[in-house]
Amino acid sequence: MKLTIVAATGGIGRHLVEQAVADGHDVTAVARRPRELPGGVRTVAVDLTRPDMPTLAAAVRGADAVLSALGPRNPRADAGITSRGTRAIVAAMQAEHVRRIIIVSAAPVGPVPVP
Repeated sequence: MKLTIVAATGGIGRHLVEQAVADGHDVTAVARRPRELPGGVRTVAVDLTRPDMPTLAAAVRGADAVLSALGPRNPRADAGITSRGTRAIVAAMQAEHVRRIIIVSAAPVGPVPVP
């Protein structure tokens, strides 16, 4: 299966990448700092605080599913990253006719500062 994993260098994202590779899936890993990822995966650098839509669309192109582990590292500094980033991911998926997304995030757990 061809998978695109977003936020691939975070705590959950790293596990998703490791498990997908171990299971023999074709993985595209999307991250701000993809150089931190292990070999054996296609990496794409995208900062979802300011998403580059053509790059994000290319990252999801041809995927059977997109897995997102996007969430704030610092809830005060990254407020809204999950909702903005998810909108960008879905827009890229729609542009590329990718229909399946799985989202894992603890973003709504706890207080969210109002900007």
